[in-house]
Amino acid sequence: MLHLLYENLEQDKDTESYAFFITNRSSKFINNLMFGKYDQVSKDVLERIHIKYIEKYEEIIKFFDDLSFISSENLPAYICLDRMNLFFNLVILKS
Repeated sequence: MLHLLYENLEQDKDTESYAFFITNRSSKFINNLMFGKYDQVSKDVLERIHIKYIEKYEEIIKFFDDLSFISSENLPAYICLDRMNLFFNLVILKS
């Protein structure tokens, strides 16, 4: 997922767009962070990916609620939620 954020922000490099990558501390994504197909990773693009550690359901709700206070021109272009099952219990209803 993180490489998709990188690719999208790289395409938007002429803008001020940024992204949030939301995960929790138990996730080991940092150790596996690889951009294998890139010869050179842009530091400028990586700096526009903000990593937010959230541990509880209430914190994710507060994060999204706080976005409503940001003006529309300053909102993140992308939000990626890693391991969503840790935050929500998804129930599939069978008819």
